[in-house]
Amino acid sequence: DKTGTLTEGRPVVTDVVAFDKDTDRLLSVAASAQLASEHPLAHAMVNAARARNLPLAAPKEFEAVPGQGLVAVIGGHALAIGNEALMDQLKIDRFTADSLRRNFEADGKTSVIVALDGRAVGVIAMADEIRPTARGALEALKAQGIRTAMVTGDTEAVARSVASRIGLDDVRASVRPEGKAEAIASLRQSAGGAVAMVGDGLN
Repeated sequence: DKTGTLTEGRPVVTDVVAFDKDTDRLLSVAASAQLASEHPLAHAMVNAARARNLPLAAPKEFEAVPGQGLVAVIGGHALAIGNEALMDQLKIDRFTADSLRRNFEADGKTSVIVALDGRAVGVIAMADEIRPTARGALEALKAQGIRTAMVTGDTEAVARSVASRIGLDDVRASVRPEGKAEAIASLRQSAGGAVAMVGDGLN
């Protein structure tokens, strides 16, 4: 697993891009929707909003969509926060948001698209520091002849950025929670031996 295992699991908001330039409103609405979520990215947005002393109000409706994001109702408005798969499912045009996300991911940042009432209104990017012990742990495993792989729900670009910095042998990216068992089965078949999974238990 990546978040909370190879990384600190305490991502912080680095960029807030609102298409109408009102970054405080975008972050306030996004963080309000995340109040009921236990995901590390949700905590990052809530912490960033509180650091700016922005008003927060719990959503009237909230639904987490595993591996994609969430949908909620805030102040009578339909809100969606998540990745391309969620936006595609909701038929939301994400062309402008996608170009921003690609730039952020090239820098190793995880980003989410924020949509309000069926329209993309901005992008929020976050960074999660790699654990200082991660590289050493992987090197110790390799010294014992153990091959290492990362299975993550994050995008290919972000996953590759992390992998290149800590020396992983294999990367499986954009894997939804229910797909991780399948990824492990695939690794077991290709390795021809036992596979051990290490994670933070969030999934």
